[in-house]
Amino acid sequence: MKKIMLLFVACMVMAVPMKAQDTTPPVVSYATTFGAASTVVVQFSEKVDAVTASTKTNYTINNGVTVLDVNLALGQKSVILSTTNMNDASYDLTVINVQDTAANVIADSIISFDQKNFTSNNVAYYQLDSLGYQEADTVAGIDTVIYDATGKAENRGIVKNGPVVSEGFFGNALSFDGVDDYVQFDTTSSFNSPSSAVSVSVWTKLEYLPSDMAAGFIGIFDSQGDQYVLYLDRGAKELRLKVATSGGAARPGIPESALKTGVWINVVGVYDGAYAKIYLNGVMQGILPLTGTVNKGQAAYLGKNGNAGPPYFMGSIDNVQVFNKALSVSEIVDMMPPGLRPDTTLEDKTPPALVTGVNVLKTSPYVNTIIWNDVPNEARSVYNVYYSKEPFTKISDQGVSQLPPYDIKLGTQTAIHILRSPITDQDVSYYYGVTARDSVYNTNQPAVAGPLTNIGKGTPVIATTLPNFTADGSLSEWTAAGVQPFIINPFRTEPLSAHIVGNAASVADSNDLSAKAYLAMDENNLYVAFDVVDDTVSVDTSTGNATWAQDSPDLNIGLYDSQGGIHSGYHRGAEPDHMFRFSLNRINNDHNGTFFMYPGADYIFKKKTLTPGYIVEARMPFALLASLYSGDSLFVPKIGMTIPIDFSLNDRDGKTGPYAREGLVAYSYLNNNSSYQNQYNWAYTWYGSGPSGVQQDDAIPRTFELSQNYPNPFNPTTKIKYSIPEAGKVSLKLFDILGREVMTVLDQFQVAGSYTATLEASKLATGVYMYKLESGSFRSVKKMILLK
Repeated sequence: MKKIMLLFVACMVMAVPMKAQDTTPPVVSYATTFGAASTVVVQFSEKVDAVTASTKTNYTINNGVTVLDVNLALGQKSVILSTTNMNDASYDLTVINVQDTAANVIADSIISFDQKNFTSNNVAYYQLDSLGYQEADTVAGIDTVIYDATGKAENRGIVKNGPVVSEGFFGNALSFDGVDDYVQFDTTSSFNSPSSAVSVSVWTKLEYLPSDMAAGFIGIFDSQGDQYVLYLDRGAKELRLKVATSGGAARPGIPESALKTGVWINVVGVYDGAYAKIYLNGVMQGILPLTGTVNKGQAAYLGKNGNAGPPYFMGSIDNVQVFNKALSVSEIVDMMPPGLRPDTTLEDKTPPALVTGVNVLKTSPYVNTIIWNDVPNEARSVYNVYYSKEPFTKISDQGVSQLPPYDIKLGTQTAIHILRSPITDQDVSYYYGVTARDSVYNTNQPAVAGPLTNIGKGTPVIATTLPNFTADGSLSEWTAAGVQPFIINPFRTEPLSAHIVGNAASVADSNDLSAKAYLAMDENNLYVAFDVVDDTVSVDTSTGNATWAQDSPDLNIGLYDSQGGIHSGYHRGAEPDHMFRFSLNRINNDHNGTFFMYPGADYIFKKKTLTPGYIVEARMPFALLASLYSGDSLFVPKIGMTIPIDFSLNDRDGKTGPYAREGLVAYSYLNNNSSYQNQYNWAYTWYGSGPSGVQQDDAIPRTFELSQNYPNPFNPTTKIKYSIPEAGKVSLKLFDILGREVMTVLDQFQVAGSYTATLEASKLATGVYMYKLESGSFRSVKKMILLK
């Protein structure tokens, strides 16, 4: 019986077919330098023999380049050649005598590759082919290290808790277990971008998609300050780039639907001073507007969120490069191996179809509602609404302004416009346009509806009538000058009223917290005053207590003519945005954390004695404000400018602790404790009587002059041009034929300049009228005819 069984087994063994013998020699799939001047990665079609593949005489490069060393990658499908420096040129690599694991010898091969040297713009380059040691490292007892291939010793990375070298995409890579592995780079100024441009490129193999994560965020290339980072975002279901600048922050992302697990992908984040962009395998996936200089202080990590503890990244990372420039699409593609480079001619450059169903409705006095239909087949589109007093076909047309908020999400299909007018309620008429933008920033032309006439709520303006300023805690000079205050009271029921941010119970009533804010300007100074009602004035400005956790008012203001336009973040230069916090013993420039004014002749914070609350008065020279940031323009106010503003009131109410704010009241309806981040959350007002009143020209005249109104006769509006060669009080009044005053067109302080006043006479009867200009000792009278 045993013999029969043995015979049966033997027959079975003999019946197993023999595996076909491998007779196919290896071939070179590609060679690439990945932008490095002295490294060439050679990829083979299969595993190769370790001895022949590691023999440097089997590789030669033309144009005088010498192969210095050869390292076989762990997967044995690629080798890394160390060479003498290569210039930007095309090279031919000859490979001979390399065998596969079955001893098949490669046919002598010549393969061409292009070298485009990015070394001059490399902040750091980590090939991650091996872990290094130095004697000093061993003595110090620290973990293994990775070194910057550009040769900057200060860019060393400390490998923590055991990431291991594994098979990579270009040679080897580092694998992270998701438990506690990470790399911490030395804090160095090398990572600081010296300008408004930076790029970071990473090859990675993901083990999970963002929605599969237990944590909300996991860093791939991260930093404590998020200056420029790549990370996975579970909530957004994206792999994102975040760039933080002096102008704000932007987070363009690659949607989860475009990501794959278990395969190598190339992710490149780019910031060029105007946009933050993210690319997947050479194709742009997301783009967002951003300006400003990249924040400094990058303390970089691989595989974790800054210096926090868990969570940690699980997957592999290869070839990490940081550049102090904005890589172009062609440069990104050039860093990819041949065969994987996308066809850039197929890049989506087609804007979405025109938005349909655009209509505008009069919801109530002071409020218009704009509605539209989403564009079909644009799954990641966002929408923006624009308005103008004149018909328009492009958002770049003169007088077109953007309606906040911007980038309205798919499915919203509605926006509201809270209508404002200078000083008094007035009829306002607007056209509205809606645009759609796809995920790669193709934007269509606006679909326009209107006009619609509704009532604009009268809004206080920044006064040109100057108070006789004295920092004494009395507002008598402000009221005597007729400066109209902004009312910051969440318990008023009128449109444009302030609101409580967060917990509504944190502010009990207007006696708990409310305020009047006064603003004025002359050619040299910004004047600010607050009359704050606060039942418990609580201030502790000792070291360690946050300035926003004190009883204090905030002023957000843009020192430029915005014409109702909005932008992301805080701008500097020609459009400087500021946030000032008025504390008991100083004024804080909130965005750079400096204290620049203190109690004295120009500033006072005074507690009231007879009623609860406090008074703030400040005279802030424009020259001083321009000096707070390098490159900011000196502001020169002109009558009729549209000025972005917002106010906030911080309420401590006796709480203790460094972050003990109890309540917050905001003026702008978009400010949900967010005006410190973005200008587009603010409201706006005008300097003087607003755009429908007086406009100032750039020319500085040499003499006083009053021109004839035009048109004349008119119905019901006409324009009056005049010039004043010196600053002073200016009065322009209208009289009937009997000499009775019927209208004050303006009565305010003005700087030297040429002006155009618009006179609206719809409430006057047909007839002959006289208009008189007075400034200093100058007097001039002219005749006009209203003909209805």
